[in-house]
Amino acid sequence: MQQLVLLDANPLSEVIHPKIKPAVKNWVQFLRDNKIALKAPEISVYEVRRELIRLDNNKSINRLNRFISHSLIHIDSETFEQAAVFWAEVRKQGKPTSDDKSLDCDAILAAQALQQLEYYDKVTVITTNVKHIERFAVNNDLEIIDWVTTLNSF
Repeated sequence: MQQLVLLDANPLSEVIHPKIKPAVKNWVQFLRDNKIALKAPEISVYEVRRELIRLDNNKSINRLNRFISHSLIHIDSETFEQAAVFWAEVRKQGKPTSDDKSLDCDAILAAQALQQLEYYDKVTVITTNVKHIERFAVNNDLEIIDWVTTLNSF
């Protein structure tokens, strides 16, 4: 069974942090030891990169670039089509995850995760924002897990 873990922006920022916390390091090693793929959706990379650029944090930008050199999941037109469906569905339900004029990174992340079910038996999104991402995982096999809860196990 092939498994994939996708990182939302906050967990990604901790994984690439120059002073990585022991629990984060142990968790990443656990994934490696168990042959669970760890990847970064391009929308999460965008969210992290824009903040690192704002802070002029070149050391972390370099770490981000190294990490995504082997783990980036690109956005394509299919991603945006699915994200648009997700965006519209949650608004029809009266449960938007962002302002109507916002791009809604959560919808794009969920769309990227959903696409990965074509290649992996199990796809898990690690996030600090479970309630938002779960809204897009209602009718599919995505697993959404809280980052803090995950780290508490390590």
